[in-house]
Amino acid sequence: MKLHMKGVFGARNSTLVYLIRLDSQIPMPAPTTVTDHPHKLGGGSVEEDQVIRLSHTHPLFNDDNEKFYRKLEEATRGTTYEASIKPFALTQNGHGAYQSLMN
Repeated sequence: MKLHMKGVFGARNSTLVYLIRLDSQIPMPAPTTVTDHPHKLGGGSVEEDQVIRLSHTHPLFNDDNEKFYRKLEEATRGTTYEASIKPFALTQNGHGAYQSLMN
């Protein structure tokens, strides 16, 4: 699922991989960046930084979360996993549906 979500962009112009992050809290303080590099100290990538730093409380989170749910529903349709995400259908809570699949 993570690999698939790397190719799906949401309302925040970021991949939906950040919704897979189990902890919705953003680590503080922000990681140190290197001059002339847009990502954290010690390597990494802009995408990795987004996965760690994008907020689950941002106003556009709901748009991304609903899109993530639709992708999960599509991927699990007709499988034994479909029942696991059914409780999240009404609210289209992709983050919650993903967590239920992982438990």
